[in-house]
Amino acid sequence: MEFKNFRKVNLSELQCLPSLVFFQECLGSDALQLEAHESYQKGGFRNRYFIQTSQGPLEMSIPLQGGRNVRALIQDVKVDDRLPWRLNHLQSIETAYRSTPYYEYLAPELKEILLMPTDSLWELNEALLRWVWSVLRWDKFIGKTTDFYLNYSEENVVDLRKNARKKEGDSFSILHYLFHFGPELALILENENNG
Repeated sequence: MEFKNFRKVNLSELQCLPSLVFFQECLGSDALQLEAHESYQKGGFRNRYFIQTSQGPLEMSIPLQGGRNVRALIQDVKVDDRLPWRLNHLQSIETAYRSTPYYEYLAPELKEILLMPTDSLWELNEALLRWVWSVLRWDKFIGKTTDFYLNYSEENVVDLRKNARKKEGDSFSILHYLFHFGPELALILENENNG
């Protein structure tokens, strides 16, 4: 990707249904560049996210082939479908959010993505991110890196990879806010950013 074609580019790891903080960080950028050539790192949010339930925060984790100690490039990491995690996630999401204003509107597309026939964690996360982008009606460019660089010298690149390890209490997945505010969330984020 040519960084010079954009005023501001955010560089980030590809997380699974990132927190609201991630989307707030994307507000002022023209493009999002996903780090496609890093090694998988446990402890991040590449295969987990949090939802709000009546009992408090619930960690949703996608099992991986090779378990927690996967040693592979992020694009080569495979999900483990030996357990029915996809249906369990959908059931937990429904239980937590079925009474929210936008659940009925958004749930069918989310279900379609979570049940899509792929074993690639990258493909699943990218499809989920693009879905959120479409719900927010954002036209920001999404690309992926062609090589791994520890540092970027371009002045218009904001490296968010260092900020990626958010703690549980920082924020729930964007799902929480989408189910409550739907597409209006984009306007709410813009207003908060400008106010």
